[in-house]
Amino acid sequence: MSSAPSPHGTPLDEANMKFWYSDGNIVVKVERTLFKLHRHRLASISIYFEKLFASDTQSSYYMTVDGCPIYHVPPGLTPTSFGNFMRVLDTPIALIKGFLSEHEAIELLHTANLLCCPSVSDFDKDALAKHWNEDTLPDTRSGTPRTYDDAVAVILLARKHSIPGVLKRAFYEALSQPGFLAALSANPGAFKLPRAYVDRMHGARVELGRLWREFALRAPGTDEKGKSKCQKDYKLNCNRFEFDYKKQRLIGRCSGGSESRKLYWREIVIAHGALEDGAADPIRYNLVEVRKEELDKVWCNECLEAWEREWMRARSEWWKALDGLLWL
Repeated sequence: MSSAPSPHGTPLDEANMKFWYSDGNIVVKVERTLFKLHRHRLASISIYFEKLFASDTQSSYYMTVDGCPIYHVPPGLTPTSFGNFMRVLDTPIALIKGFLSEHEAIELLHTANLLCCPSVSDFDKDALAKHWNEDTLPDTRSGTPRTYDDAVAVILLARKHSIPGVLKRAFYEALSQPGFLAALSANPGAFKLPRAYVDRMHGARVELGRLWREFALRAPGTDEKGKSKCQKDYKLNCNRFEFDYKKQRLIGRCSGGSESRKLYWREIVIAHGALEDGAADPIRYNLVEVRKEELDKVWCNECLEAWEREWMRARSEWWKALDGLLWL
């Protein structure tokens, strides 16, 4: 950045050299930063600038820089947000390749709305949808999920600007967060969510919890009747397995009887809290991975992996069911 090159400008104003075109014919002022741009181009993509330029006359120019009239933007824009707006106009491939962070995408949508620029607004909605992709299930191995404040902000943004493809993920990220529904019940007005949205989220949370509990109560290596598949498969061929002295069982086979394993499973799932932990976030909560150390004492890897595969299939079905549960 350097000082604006005209004695007619305010000495404290700074020129954004990346968007200081030598053949520009107007200057846009954002706070204390100046952008030398092309009048026709801005008017062609922004209704705000089109109306601003159409209403001015030569006698209305109060200040100039490099012989170019200075125009102001609406309140609420910053040099950074306007710079990102110009960056998208100049190099839209940057947005396509995901160079804009989620925060920048939200800020850009706000900028495009203030400047009444439908092309950038539509472009940015697609970019924001990539951050809240409804077609991709939440990653079980990702870090800390988004906060419910982040999710609620996107829900309100999607409602205000009609952003497709983000509500499902945003709804789920909110309702799966510890404390969200309690905070919502305690002070519903603070979130500014429509009552219909709140009812949908409550209903989805209850139904997902029911599906998870029903699924999670079946122990690994058991059929629909609760009988041990592992014991049935291997009881006639025990002699071909080597003994694992550390785990005190045959390698490749669960230890103990079917009933004792079911009781131990219920102890882990119910008494140790896995049932409710999973009900809060059934799409992301991998019980086998979370409780691997405890489960490995009783179940063979094959039975645990089979249970995990069944959960993977179930969570895909639950994710699809969310469309109906949330009325999307």
